Amino acid sequence: MIQMILKKKIYICLCILTLALGCSKDNEPDEVEVTTDIDLPEDFKVVIVQPIIITNDTGVASFYDVDLEKINNAYSRAKVKFVFLKTKSVKNDAIYNGSMGLGEMKNWLSDNNHLAGDRDIVNLVCTENLAGSGGPIGRAEVPGSVTFLAFDSNVGSILNVFVVSHEVGHNFGLKHANEDENVDNELPNVMGNGDYEDRLNPKNSFNSYQIDIIRNANITHDEEKAKALIEKYNLE
Repeated sequence: MIQMILKKKIYICLCILTLALGCSKDNEPDEVEVTTDIDLPEDFKVVIVQPIIITNDTGVASFYDVDLEKINNAYSRAKVKFVFLKTKSVKNDAIYNGSMGLGEMKNWLSDNNHLAGDRDIVNLVCTENLAGSGGPIGRAEVPGSVTFLAFDSNVGSILNVFVVSHEVGHNFGLKHANEDENVDNELPNVMGNGDYEDRLNPKNSFNSYQIDIIRNANITHDEEKAKALIEKYNLE
């Protein structure tokens, strides 16, 4: 992990997976129908995600593949449900090809009003390359509201599920298991080691210490607040 201080008490965590992620690179992001009818199970909270798909100067979109059902299954252990807003496309060739630095990317997106929310929803920025490298790779604020991802399109979707679940875990404030004395790195965990299926299995995905952090994070909301935020940001 490489950490870079962008601002006071906000860090960026670099995570590089050892296996590729995948789907067809030619696919356009699926349009997700968003509703304020969240239909939460009892005691569940909500995390709202704004997907931002970076395109190059000719309009080619970065690869994007998110299986919301499987992400929500992993986080069901924490009684948290993810709701994705409609995807936004943003054209910037330097971000697309990975030649722009992390701080510069965030500043450019912020200065041009492309980031949603007031540090209360997750901005999932999908690029074709990140930090000069193709996917799979991710960087996320720890804690925070911005995650950068570059997916790889050569293998199956389980790794796509994992990289999103893992990187947004950093936005909640979670550390890698081998850096947190409160998490056993020998057991499967979204933030630790193990088979990808085992790490995402809600029997293993998070321990009670991590769940407490997730449920009390700035990006986690009760149903009433979540509905208000969804309505607000979908109209912008």
